[in-house]
This record gives sequence, C-alpha cells and structure tokens, in this order.
Amino acid sequence: MYDLLRILRDAWIYQRRSSPTIPELAGWLGEHIDTSLQWQDRHQSRYLSIGAALGSQQLLHHAFAVHYNETGFTPQECERFPELLRFQEVATSDHSLVEGYLDDVFRATLGIDWETFRQRYEIAVPSEQCDYVLGHNLTLLHGGLMGGQDVALNLSAW
Repeated sequence: MYDLLRILRDAWIYQRRSSPTIPELAGWLGEHIDTSLQWQDRHQSRYLSIGAALGSQQLLHHAFAVHYNETGFTPQECERFPELLRFQEVATSDHSLVEGYLDDVFRATLGIDWETFRQRYEIAVPSEQCDYVLGHNLTLLHGGLMGGQDVALNLSAW
C-alpha cells in the first residue's frame, strides 16, 4: 500500500523545488490526468499510469500500467516503444523488467529508484484470517481512464 498524497507532494517538490498547497497539488494531479487523456491516442493505455500521475512528460511513462507487465512487454508494445528493449536487456533474476521500468519512472518524477521508492513509501498492512481490509484504488472503482464506460455504476446505492 502506498500513500499517494505523500508521493504526489514529494514529486511536486522534486520537480518544482517548492512545497505545494493541497489545492495546488490537486490541480497539478488534474493536469496530469488531462495530459494523459489527451495523449491517449498516442500511448494507447486505458489506465492512468503512476508515471503520468506523477507528472512525467515521457510518453512511455504514460503507456504502461505495470500490473499488466509482470511477464514482460509484448512485441507490439516494443515495436511502438523501442526504448522498452533496454529494460529487457538489463533484466536479471534480481532485477525484473518491471523494476527497471519503475526505476526509470521514479528517477524521472521523484529522483529515486524503485527500491528507494519502496523503502520510503511502502506501507505494510498486517491482517489476520477473516479480517475485512478496506483498500483504496481511487474509491475501489477500477475501470481505467476509459475502461468503465460500459459498466453502469449506481453509486447512490452505496
């Protein structure tokens, strides 16, 4: 589990060298979402990637939701983004392809690598059998940027 607000704040500070107010941070995230939506025909991702959310200006960082890439990038993705091949070249048994990609994303947006990101932001959520753990994936409605259009959600029932 990760504290998105803290990560966003730190990305702002890294990129702008100042501290944001909450409204500024919210607006900044909104701009990143808008940018990723505007670039969607180029990156072809239906998800807001962590790189996009944190303000990366690299199209590659908007293109991949890493939970889909644990087994590697497809030939079509490598054709569209040849720079992905460098992650395949450096992948080892100790450092996966996705970890290499995340290193790149977090160095660009936070100035740190994946392992430092985990040490700084990862929060363990201990639980026991039969615990009911409530999480948050932007209110647990997980449809991607455009993926939820075909599903009618009745939020008033909540």
